[in-house]
Amino acid sequence: MLRQLVSLLRAAGALVTLAALLLGLPGVLALGTIAVGRQAPPGPLGGFWQMLTSPDNGNLFLWALVVVGWAAWAAFALSVVVEIPAQLRGRVPRRLPALGWSQRLAGGLVGAVLAVLPSAAGALAATPAAVPAAVAPRAV
Repeated sequence: MLRQLVSLLRAAGALVTLAALLLGLPGVLALGTIAVGRQAPPGPLGGFWQMLTSPDNGNLFLWALVVVGWAAWAAFALSVVVEIPAQLRGRVPRRLPALGWSQRLAGGLVGAVLAVLPSAAGALAATPAAVPAAVAPRAV
């Protein structure tokens, strides 16, 4: 009973972490993109070139941070998309080049969430249903 509770809590924590990384992180990155975009000099490519050639006030670092954040989120989201069907089928997922870190993280989180499903389904199937009363055979 205690093991089931621990695995259920672990799965709930993994599910919350997955939701925060897949849904919450893009919101934070979008706010960062908007905030950094307001500080950038005007112009599409001219503004970027001006930012590279003028003295730095921190904008270049913030842009790099936002770009790396979006790239890391995209890598993690792709890893989750690859891991879910593979783990549902019980197979080893295809290893994507250069995504080892995100695939290991996604595999651990998805595995923790999915590991609780068979045990929960088994526990539900093991509960006895209402069995009709046995009918005594008639004496002939």
